[in-house]
Amino acid sequence: MRIGAYGICIKDDKILLSQKKSGPYKGLWGLPGGRIEPGEDPQEALIREFAEEVGIKIAQAQFLHTVEVEKDGFEQRGDIFRVQEWNEINDAEPEELFCFFPLNELDLESLTPLALSQLDI
Repeated sequence: MRIGAYGICIKDDKILLSQKKSGPYKGLWGLPGGRIEPGEDPQEALIREFAEEVGIKIAQAQFLHTVEVEKDGFEQRGDIFRVQEWNEINDAEPEELFCFFPLNELDLESLTPLALSQLDI
């Protein structure tokens, strides 16, 4: 089972999603975030992953809950945070493509199971 920390970042009724570049959901759009390293606090992992994946520095995030999803034999558990305050990192080179998508226009077939599980937030 993969264990990670993921953030819900909403701006002007749009949600931030990143396109996964590897793993079982390669090519799908999901919540920015990723694996919690050994000995790492989930919120620290979230902050690190946001900086690496989408070039955003989190100033404040609130833990919401933990969710488990499974698809095609791949199990994933994620600590979900609401990203409340953040800033773009000016000289960042994000690892993944990312975009703010209108919440009412999401293509559900292009989303990861974890992202789909959070659409009622």
